[in-house]
Amino acid sequence: MEGNVETLVRENTQLRRENAELIKRVDILGEQLAWLKRRFFARSSEALSETEKRQLRLFDEVESCAQEAESPQGSQPLIRVPEHTRRQATRRPLPEALPCEEVVIDIPEEHKRCLCGAELVRIGEEVSEKLDVIPPQLLVIRTIRPKYACHSCEGSGDEQRPAVRIIAMAPRGD
Repeated sequence: MEGNVETLVRENTQLRRENAELIKRVDILGEQLAWLKRRFFARSSEALSETEKRQLRLFDEVESCAQEAESPQGSQPLIRVPEHTRRQATRRPLPEALPCEEVVIDIPEEHKRCLCGAELVRIGEEVSEKLDVIPPQLLVIRTIRPKYACHSCEGSGDEQRPAVRIIAMAPRGD
């Protein structure tokens, strides 16, 4: 009977020790979860400062020491995973079948003459598109901004009137 009580006391002590270790581990994991939630879901203005990052690395050191003590073979070799390249995201063109309204925004007539007296020549244009939803229909609004340059002197030399002239993009009212 006495031997039975002693084994029960030993088992109880061991289970209490294991329970205390598990409670510590749960606390550590809870702190890590809270940190990750702040990291991924908080505003970018709430990002950690360098001091806070250094302080968090202290916890990593304690955990790594505890994991080394638990693992029988010590530290395992690290495997280096090669980096990958990612394709740059590009916007797909809007479908040609949608109705389109073209809006031409041009520079004023008085700006189409160079300081040398020659008339500026249209050398190209910049086109931007936005999808506008008008309830029950879709409409593509294509904004065209002609660009002008002088073939005679290739520039005015005036900072206020650059060599290639184009009207500024209007602010979007999205």
